[in-house]
Amino acid sequence: MLVTKAGTIRRGAETEFYRSLVWLGKPANIASKLTAVANKTVLKKSEPLRQVNYYPLTQKWSWVDKYYEEFIDDLLPTFSQNLVQKDEYFSTFIKSSNLSSQTPSPILITQAVYEGLKREHPSEQSIFNSWWNMQSVKVPNYNGNVFGGDIIYKAAEIL
Repeated sequence: MLVTKAGTIRRGAETEFYRSLVWLGKPANIASKLTAVANKTVLKKSEPLRQVNYYPLTQKWSWVDKYYEEFIDDLLPTFSQNLVQKDEYFSTFIKSSNLSSQTPSPILITQAVYEGLKREHPSEQSIFNSWWNMQSVKVPNYNGNVFGGDIIYKAAEIL
């Protein structure tokens, strides 16, 4: 980890306004990526819709699972309000209930930071009350476990 002052000197005077600390290294990089992922809703793909086709010669219905992108790509341009699909047997579609989203906690930390917090401050409220939970998030260039939590402050307690 490297911490350095960076900035420019203006008009011959070096002031704190023009120079500030810059943190470089793997820990700062991972922290930045965790911040970018925290509290952002991510849409998970899993059978977002089912397309229904009807085959008149056999008088049979067929259900086909498709992702939204596939379904949209199969639409033909039209000036009507009706959906026109490339597949001539297309009848209708329904949205699947398996489409879900995930929003990680607003504060994310690596397992090493979590373990360090537990070791140094075992009676800390967030550790004692188990407020940190393992998160299933993908952080670029980091393969370890990520824990997430939130901070809640009480302004007043009513008895």
